[in-house]
Amino acid sequence: MGILLLKSSACLAILMLFYKIVLEPLNHHHFKRFYLLAALLLSAIIPFITFIKYVEPTLDFGIYDPESMTTPPYFPAELPTITEEQPNTFLPTLLWTIYTIGVIIFSTRFILNLIKISSKIKRHQKVKTSIFINVLIEKLAIPHTFFNYIFLNKSAFENNKIPKEVLLHEQAHAKQKHSLDILFIEILQVIFWFNPLLYFIKKDIKLNHEFLADQQVLKSGFNLKNYQNLLLKFSSNQKELALVNAINYSSIKKRLTIMNTQTTQRTKWLRSLLLLPVLALLLFSFSQTKDVEKSVKPKINVASNANKNLIKTPTLTINQNPLSLKLNGKSTSLENLRSDFINLFGKKDVELQINSKGKSLDYSILEKVTVELQGLYKSIELSHGITINDKTHKVSPNKDYSFNVIEKKKTTQDKQYPMLGMSVFKGNPIYANKKLIQASQVAVTTEKKVLNFKFKVPGKPTVKVEGNLLNEEAIKYLLDAKEDSTIQYFDIKLEDGSKVPSMIVIIRNQPSKNNKKTIPLPPPPVAHNATKEQKEKYKKEREEYYKKYKIIDGKPTKIPTPSKSKNLKEVPKPPKPPKPPKPKSPLDTVVEMAKKEATFYYNDEKITSDKAIKLLKENKNLNISSNTNNGVSNVHISDSAIETIINHSAYDVNYSNQKNKKTKVHTSNLTVNAENLEELTKFDWDALKTIFKTNSPEDIIELSFNYNKKVMFNENVVDNVNFTIKGKTNELESMIKKSKNMISKLKEIH
Repeated sequence: MGILLLKSSACLAILMLFYKIVLEPLNHHHFKRFYLLAALLLSAIIPFITFIKYVEPTLDFGIYDPESMTTPPYFPAELPTITEEQPNTFLPTLLWTIYTIGVIIFSTRFILNLIKISSKIKRHQKVKTSIFINVLIEKLAIPHTFFNYIFLNKSAFENNKIPKEVLLHEQAHAKQKHSLDILFIEILQVIFWFNPLLYFIKKDIKLNHEFLADQQVLKSGFNLKNYQNLLLKFSSNQKELALVNAINYSSIKKRLTIMNTQTTQRTKWLRSLLLLPVLALLLFSFSQTKDVEKSVKPKINVASNANKNLIKTPTLTINQNPLSLKLNGKSTSLENLRSDFINLFGKKDVELQINSKGKSLDYSILEKVTVELQGLYKSIELSHGITINDKTHKVSPNKDYSFNVIEKKKTTQDKQYPMLGMSVFKGNPIYANKKLIQASQVAVTTEKKVLNFKFKVPGKPTVKVEGNLLNEEAIKYLLDAKEDSTIQYFDIKLEDGSKVPSMIVIIRNQPSKNNKKTIPLPPPPVAHNATKEQKEKYKKEREEYYKKYKIIDGKPTKIPTPSKSKNLKEVPKPPKPPKPPKPKSPLDTVVEMAKKEATFYYNDEKITSDKAIKLLKENKNLNISSNTNNGVSNVHISDSAIETIINHSAYDVNYSNQKNKKTKVHTSNLTVNAENLEELTKFDWDALKTIFKTNSPEDIIELSFNYNKKVMFNENVVDNVNFTIKGKTNELESMIKKSKNMISKLKEIH
């Protein structure tokens, strides 16, 4: 207890020193009031704060051989009798007696002060106002306050000789409840009467009350010089009651100095923030740290001849519902399986027998077991096979911890369930039926486990799959896919954080009879860590591929060789036409939208139009997007790329939207100005869905395409070709299909 009291006193001394040096000169009086009260509480709490540090226990029971010992060494037969010396209780008794006497004296003093104030209130005339009660005393020289009671000289009050500044000063004490602070410190003095620091901090609290009352008077508009002269006139060394706020104080000089001090907000904040390192220092220095040992069960190694020669054929018994494991008759769990296996059989490659108690084992359980035991066995023998897709098969493990079916069903198809992985893929597409794809896991040739991957079916959203087996959403999209659809596995992430190339699987119930003539798939995406040469090679391969083939409905199709029509004639290559006008700059767009009273957002935070224009002037690289719904325009400005931006060197895209005031129809127009037909055929159609996703189903969309090249059409030279597809938002898919057909026809007459 003595140590805690010393720590508490040291904390209070440091906090008071910080107040005297850093905070007292400020006119930040409300903050100082709560700081002084908090200093009392913190100094009492900090020494009792205990930080628990968990440490590893030190346990060493050695090796116990039951054959060589009869009595465990840690259970002694007899314990010696320890006789404790009785401590001397005289000094503690004396100290507690002195403390109790002090508490009685200070309690009596505190109660007598309350009685005196109560007596003064009862014996004298009282004049009530809306909030305060003026107690009029004939021989009172100095006004003072206790809660809502203001003690005043009767003669001066009745003759209106008490200045308004003095009344306002006392009323400020009453309004701000300064008497509560004084009662609090008085009670602490009763309990901790032996601590001299409480007397000093009591003076600081009372002085700060005067600062607050002075500040309230000056805020009311009274002249500073006149008020200071009035304070000097009313000041005296007359002793006042301990529980009241009086206007007279010996520290009048400090009050006058504080009144003339002006502190900037920056100084207030900087000095207040210095409190944080002080509190951190107090916590570090005066709190307690307790070391607690973690709760563990000590392991005692029992030496016997039975485990000197490790068992060569381990048996793992698995009960599936509910899941329970026994390793050679000893209960274990998936979490402890590896450590228990090593304790019993070492780290040698052994033959593992798995007994599933007359039932075929679920594949998911077998996978978890082999992952836990990887590197500890060379083969696995299953007692009753394994269940895959509700059918029982016997399997044998590979070196990469995947499994091959070794007992086959007598059917014409679906004879095997191999793992879909790099060993099969090797950069070429895999042909498999839906059942095989659904039941197979994604695996690689290394021992690294697949954590997750992305799965894409044409015309369906991309699904992120956790683990190495398809989830319910992916299976649903797979079952809806058409024959010969191209399925993609990509972003395949391994347990070490690395990724492997994408895999392509083509849905096919039976192998193609014309595999040699099968149209190749597009080159797979280049690896993220590919070299510059590999990226250049990929670019060339991609360009060559799209000269011969095109993708229609997710399938590669050979581009037919165009036959020469009688109506088409070769014309000399015309001079390059001028480039189409550039779209408006982001700044011009923002200025135009500001005139339309649009709402602006910067990084999803609402801003004014003036600030938006200022941002675009200062940084021309900012991205903008705009949309208008039901006549309300919104403009989004972002530091990062905006999702709906379409950008390609071979064509320019202009997007605009407007509302017809007469018909109240919202129309969005997207114009594509192309210079290269090859690139126009590969236009990012999926981006259109993103651009128009905020449109309502009844809004009108216009898709305009301009090809700025001369072509021969019906023996006439046409400078440029353009067409427009128009329809409602809910007809966007049909509009995209019509646009593709028009582009194909344009390519045929080129």
